[in-house]
Amino acid sequence: MRSEDEVSKRHVTTRCALPTEWHCMALTFDMFCVSLFSPGVILYMYNGTYVNVFGYDLNRDWYIAIYNTFFFVGDSASRKIWYHIDVIHPFLFLILSAFGATIGLLGIPEIAPLCGFLVAYANGSIYVQATKVIDTVDDRYNLVSLSTWLFVGDIGSVIGSNLISYLY
Repeated sequence: MRSEDEVSKRHVTTRCALPTEWHCMALTFDMFCVSLFSPGVILYMYNGTYVNVFGYDLNRDWYIAIYNTFFFVGDSASRKIWYHIDVIHPFLFLILSAFGATIGLLGIPEIAPLCGFLVAYANGSIYVQATKVIDTVDDRYNLVSLSTWLFVGDIGSVIGSNLISYLY
């Protein structure tokens, strides 16, 4: 039987090895949104040959390319910006994800690329902020911490991917 000191020490070691619950939950919701809107459901919403944007018929392939460009810029910019800023609570970024998802589900082609930008911006921000936190973990537990965080995030990704056909 273990002494209270051993159990306490083991608990402290485990707590130091794992990312915070907030970062895990934030990544789960984030990956849910990313899997739904990268481009995910957007492909089903705009599935004709052309997409009417500002009164003009735009080839669907060009529209999806524009959407994906917004997604790329959002993710890339946020990683560069938030890498140099102190860690803040990850749920603040989920406001961007929720707002972006709402925009995407409205079905307005003129503002749908903003959905991609916001969801991707939140994604990049959450990734860079959480990895900064994980970098503070003892080197012996760094890989375990990162793997746990990514595994929990994948739960949201799987759920989001499976909901695409039900949403549209």
